[in-house]
This record gives sequence, C-alpha cells and structure tokens, in this order.
Amino acid sequence: MIQPTETSLILLDTITFDLLATEGPKKLTATARQEIEQATTVYSSTVSLWELANHVQEGVIVLSVSFEEHYRALLRAMTTELLPLEWKALAYLSTFDLQIIEKPWRVTKRGQISRGIKRELHRDPFDRMIIAHAISMQIPLGSPDSLFPHYKPKGLKLIW
Repeated sequence: MIQPTETSLILLDTITFDLLATEGPKKLTATARQEIEQATTVYSSTVSLWELANHVQEGVIVLSVSFEEHYRALLRAMTTELLPLEWKALAYLSTFDLQIIEKPWRVTKRGQISRGIKRELHRDPFDRMIIAHAISMQIPLGSPDSLFPHYKPKGLKLIW
C-alpha cells in the first residue's frame, strides 16, 4: 500500500496526463507545472490508462505502435508511476453518497431569480475512481476538469 505524504506526491487526471504527453507542460497552469516539477512522485492512475485504451479502441487516439509499448514508454519518459487500484479507493466508491456532487443553479424567469442546489451523480466512472484515489489516499490531484472542484468539500486537494 502506498503511504502518501501530501508535499511529495501528485496524481494526474487523464486530461492532465494526456496534455503533458501531447502538448507538454506549457498547456498546464503555472501552479500545476510547479507542483508536478516539485513532486517526488507523479502518478497516473491505472484507470486513466483504461480510459485511454477505450479512446484507442474507438479510434479517438491512433498509435503507430501497440498500446502497451506506447504507454509504457510514455510513463518512463514522463517519469510517471502507474498507480494501481487501491482498496481504500474502492472502499470510498462503495459509499454511494460520496459520488454525488452538488451544483448550484440559477434561473431568471419574468425578472425573478431563483437559486438552488442540484444533487446529481458524477456520471464519468473514470473520474470517480481517480477522485476516489486522490481523496482516500490524500494525494493532490492535478486536473482542469470543471466538475472536480465540487469534491473539495469532501477532501479533494485540487491543483490547477
């Protein structure tokens, strides 16, 4: 089991991993770049590679070599470690309510403003597992995903 220390680890969301791999650090925010550069260990989740494998299968990503050869080489080149599925993260997912996000809404009708909070399931299972890893293992998560800030009250340390 991995024992995190907040200042030395960072977990990359699939989007961040892909941005780094295809565009390089210039596409990241200054904060994200700095955190990744200073981390002693940078992780990419096994779940991210599963998501990328789906993109390859769907033709969204086209590779000139095998999936395994490409991503093993990429992980090495990026000095990124593959984070396996952890029991703590799976246990987190077993608590259904923790996968519910609360989004504020606002509607103006006939000059009247109505506001409230909409509760809904975060629909992307890959995101949910990556978030579960970050929260349950207390690893900061590097991601620009607009839904991820909804998990800050649940303990997510988001870097972007």
